[in-house]
Amino acid sequence: MSYLSKVLAFALLLLFVTAGPASAGTTNVCTVTDHRVIGLSGLIATKSGFISISDSNIDKSKIRIWYLSPTCHELRSIGYPTPAYDPEDAALGHDGTVYIADIGDNGRHRSSIAIWSLRPGHTIPTIKRYAYPDGPHDAEALLLAADDSPIIVTKDPLRAGLYVPAGPGKLRRVGTFTLTPTDTSSGVGALGGFVVTGGANSADRRKVTLRSYNDAYEWGVPDGDVVKAITTTSPTITPLPNETQGESIAYAPDGTSFYTVSDQETQPVHAVIRRYPSAVHLSAARVPVPPVPVPAESSSATGSVTPSSSTRPALLLGLAGLIVLGGGLWVALRRRGGSPTR
Repeated sequence: MSYLSKVLAFALLLLFVTAGPASAGTTNVCTVTDHRVIGLSGLIATKSGFISISDSNIDKSKIRIWYLSPTCHELRSIGYPTPAYDPEDAALGHDGTVYIADIGDNGRHRSSIAIWSLRPGHTIPTIKRYAYPDGPHDAEALLLAADDSPIIVTKDPLRAGLYVPAGPGKLRRVGTFTLTPTDTSSGVGALGGFVVTGGANSADRRKVTLRSYNDAYEWGVPDGDVVKAITTTSPTITPLPNETQGESIAYAPDGTSFYTVSDQETQPVHAVIRRYPSAVHLSAARVPVPPVPVPAESSSATGSVTPSSSTRPALLLGLAGLIVLGGGLWVALRRRGGSPTR
C-alpha cells in the first residue's frame, strides 16, 4: 500500500471521528521571538527554563541546542561537532545528560539514525548510530527507558512502531501504538492526529506522553516499564488545539503539567510555549524503578489501545474535503528534505 494511499485511507476513517474533552487550564507561558531560534522540534523543561532543539535551517551550522530562560529568551546555544541531519526530539537523563534524537527521515532513505548525548558540563555532543531491522522509518519522538536507554517512536501513520537498542548499532521493534482520530483542530488539519510527533517522560519516570499534531496521549508508568504501559494500557487524551505545527512536548519538573511548542520556521518568529495540566494523577507514594529490560514484541503487547477519555461524535466530513486534508498532511509529512546521514 503506497504512502499516499494510506493517507487517503485515513481520510475515509475520519468519517467516524471522535474526540476527547476540550483542554482546560491551558496557559501561554512565553513566546520565542529570537529569529535564530526556529524549527523547534524538541523540548525539555527544567527548573531554570527550557532546553529546545532546532530540526532544520538553511545554514546547517545553525541547527543547534538552545537554552532558553523561563521567559523564552535565548541564554546560550551549543552546536554539533558535525552537521546534524534532522534532530526531532530531546530528553533529559537521570544524571542531567541531554539526549537528542536525530531521527527525522521524510524521504525514508537513511541507512541509520543517531542519538546525540550531551553530558552535564560538556559542550560537544557525542553520537551513537542505529539501524532499523525493517528498513528506514521517519520518526519524531524519543522516550527514555528506566535505564535511560532510548525508545524511538516512529511517525508511521497506520501504526507507530516502538524501537529500542538491540546491540551495537542495531534496533529491534518491541511494540506498536495506534492513535485515535479526533476532531481537535490544528494547523496541519484533522489528519495530523494520525502521526506521533513528539514524546516525553516525567522526571520521576512515572508518567509518559506521546503527542500528535493535534493531541497528547498520557499513560501512568508505575513500574518503570514504558513499553508495557504504552502497548497494554489505555492512555488519556488531552486536546492540543490550534497549534501551528506541534512537534514538541515536555513535562514540567514536578510532573503536574506539560509544555508544548510549535515547529515554526517563518519570520518573524512567534512560537508560543504553552502549558497544559497533566491528565494522569498517580498516588504520592513512589515506587522504586530499577533498570529493567524492555520486553520483546509479542501479539499480546502490541496493537491499538482504546483511550480512557470520554468521546463525542464529530461532524461528518465530505470525501472531497478529506482528500484535500490528506494532501495537506502529505505535504506536512514530506515538508523537510536533506541528504542521507553521514
